[in-house]
Amino acid sequence: MARSYSKNQIGALLDDVPQPGQTLKICGSAMLVQADSREEVLQVIRRDVYSKNGVWDLEKMQIYPVSSCVWVTNRVHALVDAFAVQVCFSEGVGKDLVRV
Repeated sequence: MARSYSKNQIGALLDDVPQPGQTLKICGSAMLVQADSREEVLQVIRRDVYSKNGVWDLEKMQIYPVSSCVWVTNRVHALVDAFAVQVCFSEGVGKDLVRV
């Protein structure tokens, strides 16, 4: 069963490190998706509003298996098998999105 990502596991993919006072130059999204396979990841991504509205270019999406962890008091608190996903905006989608 495909799981989804939570808001604390997704963020903006940037063209460059922002300088003080500069607007973020967002070129896509990066996220961690807990799933058992790449196909499950694709199911989650395809259900996302950005996919449904053509914001993300799924042809250029990259999916990497990762083992992530949370450090608490200098110890590994939990290991989570997941997939790291990098997906860029479709051609013509503005890079001046509002930071929320």
